[in-house]
Amino acid sequence: MHALRTMTRILTFLAIAQAAAGCGKKVPSDVQSVLDAQHAAAVKVAVDAAAACPGAKGGAPFQPNPIAAPPPPANPAKGTSLESEAKVVDVFIMCSWPDPRDAKHATWGGTGLPSLRGTSAVPAMAVTMPDDIAVTTCKKDPHNCEQVIVPSRYSKAARSADLRLKRPTPDGGEAEVVVIVAVP
Repeated sequence: MHALRTMTRILTFLAIAQAAAGCGKKVPSDVQSVLDAQHAAAVKVAVDAAAACPGAKGGAPFQPNPIAAPPPPANPAKGTSLESEAKVVDVFIMCSWPDPRDAKHATWGGTGLPSLRGTSAVPAMAVTMPDDIAVTTCKKDPHNCEQVIVPSRYSKAARSADLRLKRPTPDGGEAEVVVIVAVP
C-alpha cells in the first residue's frame, strides 16, 4: 500500500512538473492575437473578481445553508472589451476557499459568479492534460498565476484556447477566471 501511495505521489509530481514547464501545444496565431488583445482586460477582470468573490462566499458548499445565500455579484467582465469581442465565447468565474471543516485546509469549496454570456460551465473536455497547457506561470504561485490551455475545455472549436487567471481574494480564497476564446 505504501508503494502505491509513493508511486501515485511520484506520478502526480511528474504531471505537475510537466504542466509547470509549459511544454504543451502551440496556441494558433489567430487565437493568440485575440488573447494578446484581451489580456489587459482579462487581468482587470481577475483582480475585480478577487475583490467580488467574498460577496459570494455564502453560496459555498461548506456554509450552513448555501441555498439561502444572497445572489452572487455580477460577472466583472460585463461592460469590458471581453463582452464586446465576438471571439470571446464566455467568461467563467469560480470563487473558492479552504473548507473550514478541514483543519489542514487541503479541501476547498466554492461557488461561481454568473457567466458573462449566460452559457453553461460544463466543459466539452473534462480533463486538462499537462501537454494541453501551452503557457503557465503557476509554478511559482498556484493561487496567483496564468495559464493558456489549448484547445479550450469549453469549446469544440479546433482553434480555441482558455486563458485561466487565478488571483487571491482578500479573505484567503481564490478567484479563477476562465476566458474562452474560439476562432471560427
